[in-house]
Amino acid sequence: MGKSKREELNYNLLRSADYTNLYVLKRLIATINIIINLAESGDQVAMSILIDLKTVLGEYQREESPLTDRQIFALRMSLIEGYSQAEVAAVLGVTQKWVSRIILLGLEAISKQLCREAGHGDT
Repeated sequence: MGKSKREELNYNLLRSADYTNLYVLKRLIATINIIINLAESGDQVAMSILIDLKTVLGEYQREESPLTDRQIFALRMSLIEGYSQAEVAAVLGVTQKWVSRIILLGLEAISKQLCREAGHGDT
């Protein structure tokens, strides 16, 4: 039986994981649970991406995460847990616009770190 359209989109997203593209990076973080499932089923690309994401999100202590605690919190809550930026802002005691900036700066830091580790230099 063929893959569903959603499975095909996720498959294509993984195969074209461009850490310099902040939109792609954001989608990868938002679909981390799918990536975890694929990695657990033996998908090598998903395993590699999962290690990269977990490293920069501070789950592996191979190196210091390039992110601040606030950036990790905002990225996890908004992209992985599905809370709105307004909800994250209320918890952090800042505006929604500031949460948006925290997320953007976090994505940029992740992109730079992953590109540096891949030997592509800074973005």
